Amino acid sequence: MVQEPPADARPPKPVTSPLFAAPPQAPRYAVPQPAGPPKWLLGIAVAVIVVIVGGGIYWFFGRSQTTSAVIDTPPAAAATAAPAGENPLQKYIEVTAVRFAPDSKGVEVKLIVVNHSDSDVVGLTGIATVFAKTEAGQEKEVGTVHFQTSLAAQASQELGLPLDTKLKLVQMPDWENTSVKVQITAPSGA
Repeated sequence: MVQEPPADARPPKPVTSPLFAAPPQAPRYAVPQPAGPPKWLLGIAVAVIVVIVGGGIYWFFGRSQTTSAVIDTPPAAAATAAPAGENPLQKYIEVTAVRFAPDSKGVEVKLIVVNHSDSDVVGLTGIATVFAKTEAGQEKEVGTVHFQTSLAAQASQELGLPLDTKLKLVQMPDWENTSVKVQITAPSGA
């Protein structure tokens, strides 16, 4: 007779319920490698292209279109067009963009001096008088500022100078209610 092995030695019966079965093994996922050149190489290439294009734009638009010669006197045509007693540079110089700021001694005025001529102006000196527009449509003098600078042809420069005024900063007009009249005192141009 065949003897049956003891119950402890028998292999366990397979589990028939899917609730007790081991989960199926998920397939291994590999990260796909991008085709083409490495990203660092593309970054360098883009940076070089940006520098070349930016340099080309700067070279094309940033260079001066005219040659400038430093002059201490205005051109002869300007000297004949200026009224008697007025500096010939008067029609080429503009003072604009008036802003007021606090200063330790009172009020500072920030303004932009513009050279509209095709020549450099060295030793430009003048007096800018700031006016406020009143409700009646008239202008009232706010103060004066003396300035001295040198300007390249067709250039501008921002200046911050103390304003000679009796008003306080809170009494200054808004920028849209100001106008400036400039009187050039040097170079003489004669």
